[in-house]
Amino acid sequence: MGKENGPIERELRLVQVFWGGGRGKTSAATGTAVRALGHGLNVHLIHFFKGGSGTDAEADEYGELVALRRFDNFSHEQFGISSWIAGKPTPEQRKAGQEALEVSTKTIASGEYDLVILDEILYAISLDVIEVSDLLKLLTLRSPQTEVILTGSHLRIPEIEEVADQVTEIKKVKHPYDRGISARKGIDY
Repeated sequence: MGKENGPIERELRLVQVFWGGGRGKTSAATGTAVRALGHGLNVHLIHFFKGGSGTDAEADEYGELVALRRFDNFSHEQFGISSWIAGKPTPEQRKAGQEALEVSTKTIASGEYDLVILDEILYAISLDVIEVSDLLKLLTLRSPQTEVILTGSHLRIPEIEEVADQVTEIKKVKHPYDRGISARKGIDY
């Protein structure tokens, strides 16, 4: 139930997608998480390619996690390895992707969460770590009261767009990285 605006509609939970070559996909998803948390909804975030085991030392690098952990109705898990995928995924990278997929399937089917964010799952598909058919199957198993947000990928994935209720392309027009400015703690992560 929403705290100030009366009951929150739970009959229709949607699939949202944030993809594209611009910065802000995870930021858009975590902004939605803050909104949901503010209304008392339970939110779970699963990172596909951010940091590995999810220890506090690793998670502290992401400012959004530092802030989101202050909410009692927020939880998260991290999968992946510390290096980015270049070329063909290694067996270790594929294993981490499959583990994240299995946990994601159980999580969105559980009915325990109002909002589940699968951060960078679309990169897992575009980098051949998991199959698009695996994600499509996962989405059919979601609890009717669970909203799902998918992020990642610089590439359009038509099969996902077809089943999604909202698709937002984040397009880069200009970025400080192009001038040699690295990611800044507190602003970019």
